[in-house]
Amino acid sequence: MNDEAAQDQNSEQNAPKKKKSRWPLFIVLSVLIIIGVLVFLYWLIFGQYKVSTTDAYVQGNIIEVFPRVRGNFQNINVNDDDYVKEGQILATLDPTDFQIQFDESQANLAATLRNVQQMFDQVNELVASLEQQMVYLEQAQTHFLHRQALVGIGGVSRENFEDSQSTLLAAEAELVKIEESLKKAQTQTYNTTVLTHPLVVNAIESVKQSWINLCYTQIKAPYEGFIAKKSMQVGETASPTLALLSIVPLDNLWVTANLKESQLSKIRIGQPVVVKTDIYKRYKIFQGIILGIAPGTGSVFSILPPQNATGNWIKIVQRVPVRIGLRPHEIEQFPLRVGLSTEVVIDVHNQEGSVLTKGGPTCPIYQTDIYEDQLNGVAPLIEQIIETNLNLCDGE
Repeated sequence: MNDEAAQDQNSEQNAPKKKKSRWPLFIVLSVLIIIGVLVFLYWLIFGQYKVSTTDAYVQGNIIEVFPRVRGNFQNINVNDDDYVKEGQILATLDPTDFQIQFDESQANLAATLRNVQQMFDQVNELVASLEQQMVYLEQAQTHFLHRQALVGIGGVSRENFEDSQSTLLAAEAELVKIEESLKKAQTQTYNTTVLTHPLVVNAIESVKQSWINLCYTQIKAPYEGFIAKKSMQVGETASPTLALLSIVPLDNLWVTANLKESQLSKIRIGQPVVVKTDIYKRYKIFQGIILGIAPGTGSVFSILPPQNATGNWIKIVQRVPVRIGLRPHEIEQFPLRVGLSTEVVIDVHNQEGSVLTKGGPTCPIYQTDIYEDQLNGVAPLIEQIIETNLNLCDGE
């Protein structure tokens, strides 16, 4: 029995082993090859014409509002996240001091008008005095000549002749005095009228300035948008050097994509861009266009730009900001926020565009109208002051 068991065991060991199947390995390799081919075809047809980055953020205008004059806050009409329209009053400063300055400027204008009118009146008076004195001088010369002819033959006394001579000399001296006074008076009014006199013009400008300062106590929104970073409180003192708040318009936003320098070779102005945001996930994809490429890397414009010529140098791939414009109607329908992170994919099929912006804007990109009508209210008031005081000076 033991011999038979040993023979069976030897027969099993000497029996040929069954070959394992190689189909699973073949299938795996085939799938990998197909995937590789598909990836290559995708890159060949689409991938090589796409440049993407996730280092991209929504940008917009942030308008900082500064007071034009110094004063204490009397009213504050807005809070953070409020929507304001252009020209809306954001806050009001205490107008007491500015009202006093405005009243003083009006009184100064009235006094200046009276004084300047007196200068012109003085010139007229001196002209009349000069003409009168010339008549007196002519009479004195006639009397002197008559007495000079008669004094030799005893027709008049020597004393009478000397009196006529003294009168003539006094008339001549008085004429010289009036002429000098007239020159001095004419210097004050030369080539001007009452309303164009420098003193009157300066007084009028002072009234306008005090009026504007009084208007500046009402701090208005220069543009429509949403309030952010409000830092003013009632009773605090406003300073023209400190921002009170910021206004963020959300109707004109763009995306700044920081591309690696190795990605810029095919980037051209005007190329289409697909922008994806985390706030709207995948159900809203924004369509954009490249508006411009920055003239320098981001590090160059930092507070402490790199100094590669000193110390140990390590090569770091730099990034260049690329400005991407968005469609206004899409922003209106799907509002974005400044600073949101995005993912951009640039289609670089079209290589006909330029890498540099050509020309520049021919009209204002942004503007405000809140400063246009500031002097409308003061003009009638100045006219009334002029009419009233000139009439008083003329005796009407």
